[in-house]
Amino acid sequence: METLLWLCNWSTLVVCAALKLPQISAVLGARSSRGISLPSLLLELAGFLVFLRYQCYYEYPLLTYLEFPILIAQDLILLLCVFHFNGDVRRAVPYIIICVSAWFILTLQQWILDLAMNLCTFISAASKFAQLQYLWKSRDSGAMSALTWTLASYTCAARIMTTLMTTNDLTTVKRREAKTKGEKERYTHLNAEFQRTARRDKKAFLRDQNKEIQENNRIGKTRDLFKKIRDTKGTFHAKMGSIKDRNGRDLIEA
Repeated sequence: METLLWLCNWSTLVVCAALKLPQISAVLGARSSRGISLPSLLLELAGFLVFLRYQCYYEYPLLTYLEFPILIAQDLILLLCVFHFNGDVRRAVPYIIICVSAWFILTLQQWILDLAMNLCTFISAASKFAQLQYLWKSRDSGAMSALTWTLASYTCAARIMTTLMTTNDLTTVKRREAKTKGEKERYTHLNAEFQRTARRDKKAFLRDQNKEIQENNRIGKTRDLFKKIRDTKGTFHAKMGSIKDRNGRDLIEA
């Protein structure tokens, strides 16, 4: 299982490193962006940005999202090419500013990021639909690259597999579905499974942290040692509470 996970992770990264290159090469070779839908490209870029921000914010394992910065960079290059061959590359500047601003806006409130992530599947689907609709209307694939779409299909399938294997999100999805449908018995069972998995993952995490602390202590890396201890222990926050009366007002000493 670990070998399969390793193979899927690294093959996805390698493929994503060259995912948009056939498309960019086709555009540069034709010296035209004909066949490429700008709304589709912008929606795809938005989807990648939300995915990356979400997984960074919730500290997913690096290998489950390392390809997104590469894909975003390639999409930005393709966006500049589209505007260049449409006659005015400066029109890309507002879109780039929006992308940079969105990176910070998404984490102003946690619910903003969660909402954006819930909509991300629809955004990604809308991106592909917009491109297909554009091709259908124009009846001309122009500078579209079939190789890029084939590689994208593989990376999507591989990434779904690796994310589920690494984070066990499938249990979370099933638990949320059972709760929504009101299936109490199934939800109780899935919740217990989720709690067992969470405890197991927590123990594995603390065990790995302890190994790193011991190794830093053994080789005399004092700075890394105390940093790792601080990160593991966290910061203590005192909780303040009060006793309220039946009307919800705080009781104070007379």
